[in-house]
Amino acid sequence: MKRAGSGFSSGYLTRNIPNAVTVLSLCSGLTSLRMTLMDRLEPAIYLILIAIILDGLDGRVARLLKAESRFGAELDSFSDFLCFGIAPGLLLYRFMFDGTDQMGIGWAVVLFLVVCCMLRLARFNVASSEPETNGSSAFVGVPAPALAFLSLLPIYLKQSGFTPTDFFQDIFLVYLVGVALLAISTIPTYSPKMFKMKSANARVVSFIGAVFLVLILSFSWYSFALLALLYLLSIPLLAFRYR
Repeated sequence: MKRAGSGFSSGYLTRNIPNAVTVLSLCSGLTSLRMTLMDRLEPAIYLILIAIILDGLDGRVARLLKAESRFGAELDSFSDFLCFGIAPGLLLYRFMFDGTDQMGIGWAVVLFLVVCCMLRLARFNVASSEPETNGSSAFVGVPAPALAFLSLLPIYLKQSGFTPTDFFQDIFLVYLVGVALLAISTIPTYSPKMFKMKSANARVVSFIGAVFLVLILSFSWYSFALLALLYLLSIPLLAFRYR
């Protein structure tokens, strides 16, 4: 009886390890909201980035442990909406529009961004798995974590020393609308499932990852801006490939 009980306990813990990672991601997003309300910009951004990393881990942990479940998928979706919709939206409004002449339209654009994030996640939930494009494993539209990362590009530029002007604010509004539309579009975007990690590819990816890690540690905001721009560049390149 003890052995059976121990097995049940072990199985229960194994099944819930991915859910624990998702809860950590949720807590990171909630803490980012707290930092935003306390006017602490850098911790708020880093906590969103931590949530992105944790979101990428929970699914992999679930597959590794064979602990995938419908409950975990729904929990992940709720966490994503807060971490990659609400938290970035409030951060953007607080540090880019609050107290400016564009408070009204800025709030409207932020609402549009958050709604598009919600629609993106709802579309994902309806499908039994991430939709495929032309028989590939590409994402359809920009996924929620990438949406959050891309939406913060003007913040990265501002933190890099770029001084925003009124014209920049107008461009930023258009940029945010465009990124939000990418999330609900049917444009194919890169997915980790598209890369076959053979030994040679793994070494190349590891080298590139190490280079970016050094850059991020040395020049964080420039590196984040570069990554966002490279991701944006990859979208038309992949679309051209399919076309």
